[in-house]
Amino acid sequence: MPNSKASAALLSSITDYQYCRKAWSKELFEALMDPEFFIMDPTALPQWKIITEHLIAHDNLLFQDLLVRVTTATGGLFSSNEVFYTQKARLLRRLSFTIFCCEYNQFAKYISKIQECFVEALKLGQAYQVIREVFLGFRVVILRMSPGTYTPLWPIMLNELYGNLVEFRDTLKKKKSQDGPGFSSKMLAMYLSISKLLDQALILPSHMIPDFQVHHSAFARDK
Repeated sequence: MPNSKASAALLSSITDYQYCRKAWSKELFEALMDPEFFIMDPTALPQWKIITEHLIAHDNLLFQDLLVRVTTATGGLFSSNEVFYTQKARLLRRLSFTIFCCEYNQFAKYISKIQECFVEALKLGQAYQVIREVFLGFRVVILRMSPGTYTPLWPIMLNELYGNLVEFRDTLKKKKSQDGPGFSSKMLAMYLSISKLLDQALILPSHMIPDFQVHHSAFARDK
């Protein structure tokens, strides 16, 4: 896995040559799918953004392949739920990263498939690491697609936002009374991801996120 800035920069320059993409596209796509992909020098990440854009922008079949992997992911016959949840979360993060790397509205035509990925992931219930990635994915969709494109996603995400925040509030009350359970690290990571989505929705200009405005007062009150 080329995770240094120098090696990523070299790969980035190679991907400029689209006429020889057959020589590098398969290997780079598998590198993107590698479980340790995000374990890299942070300075290499901008180069991988360029690589991913060059990889996907000219071949929508790869993006469709990624969508299929997300929706059909299984942990294996003898794998635990934890292994399955980890694999699902990894694939969702790569989906979010790919959308973030490419051009604005490039994947708008796939919004129904992206919605399917999110809905199927949310059905997993207590898979906190998976739910965390769904909220991250929706944040990316808000930034990389025009508002009207993801309107069908709002009812789903608002329902999850309300439900999880109420659950968080109730758990805090029980914890204060010392008769309730604590928070695992995965639960806290999920609530952080939820809070980041809410923060993003509250601070973005209304024209960028018009579908949220009717719900704005439910989460924050103007002084």
